[in-house]
Amino acid sequence: DVHELYEEVDGPEFPELDDELTDAQVTGDYLVNAEVLIPTVHGMEERGKVVRRKRDRDGNPIGTANRNPLLDTRLYEVQFPDGRTEELAANAIAQALWAQCDPDGNQYVTLHAIVDSRKDPSEAVSKKKQVRMVNGKRVVTRSTKGWELLCEWRDGSTSWQKLRDLKESHPLQ
Repeated sequence: DVHELYEEVDGPEFPELDDELTDAQVTGDYLVNAEVLIPTVHGMEERGKVVRRKRDRDGNPIGTANRNPLLDTRLYEVQFPDGRTEELAANAIAQALWAQCDPDGNQYVTLHAIVDSRKDPSEAVSKKKQVRMVNGKRVVTRSTKGWELLCEWRDGSTSWQKLRDLKESHPLQ
């Protein structure tokens, strides 16, 4: 038998991609690339993306990481959908991230206001079906079937939600 020398190849090489590592991969800084809801002066929240660490004139990162968020002095650039960027401290970003997650780490958006309502006549219960007799008296049974509410979320977005879903997720206190 004749055996040929076999050279194992890991796959194609793309040297041009080696230069495109994100700041998070290079430095182990996992706030970079995080999407966060930042409170505004109007009581709303605006979604921004942490794009990079802020650097001084010499190109050195500003601030020092610390396990205690109160002692973490790092500064970051956060970019908003309109293209502007703002400088935010690591502890402000961490606080905003923590505020938008539940104990399991799932992200959520909080309800700011209900701005409109509508009733889908094809789903709504007819008035005849809402009336029933109880102890010889006519009683009107109210139904949420077919009702939708236009919700304004803290990040400024709006969406139509079924009333039955909101009753469970946002009960009146």
